Amino acid sequence: MRNFLQKCQREIVFSAILYAILGILLLVFNVKALGTIIQVLGWIFIVYAIYNFYLYFVRRDSLSSGPLVIAIPFLLIGIVLARNPGFVISMSSILIGIVVLFNGIVHIQTSLFQKDLGYTNWGLSLVYSILITIVGGILIVNPIDTVSTVLKIGGILLIIQACSVLVSQHRIHKLSKEYDKENNIVDGDFKDIK
Repeated sequence: MRNFLQKCQREIVFSAILYAILGILLLVFNVKALGTIIQVLGWIFIVYAIYNFYLYFVRRDSLSSGPLVIAIPFLLIGIVLARNPGFVISMSSILIGIVVLFNGIVHIQTSLFQKDLGYTNWGLSLVYSILITIVGGILIVNPIDTVSTVLKIGGILLIIQACSVLVSQHRIHKLSKEYDKENNIVDGDFKDIK
């Protein structure tokens, strides 16, 4: 279990940092500056897609289609971001709703994982996760029309999500250590005893 948690930890912390940075950008910059940032992000996505096409078609290190599966969506999203940042900004309420909804669902699983590890306040975490999921759903179904309002609300929600992800990750890490200690689980390779 420890190896599984360690593999996920980097990914989770990276996503929390990304949420915090995006939230701060939404709070600090105005709509015009965000348009430029979105265009730059689009070009970064396009370059990343080209790199994955290179890995898949030129380097051919493996038969895995992973680089291709990554390249196609990144290229399509990059083109949309680079060519039409205004569209992305006008759809910001729905896009933020999707991110918050997805994160709420991830938090529901995290709450259940905390329950499995014996965390007594997992129910509070579950209620928070359900509320975040509902807020994301509301932003998708009933988007806010004023772009600047959406950006501010979205920025605040993303920063809250980042903090919540980091707190949950810390809690799970702590609980997994306690679980391993209680069950006499030691890190390292295990060999069959005959």
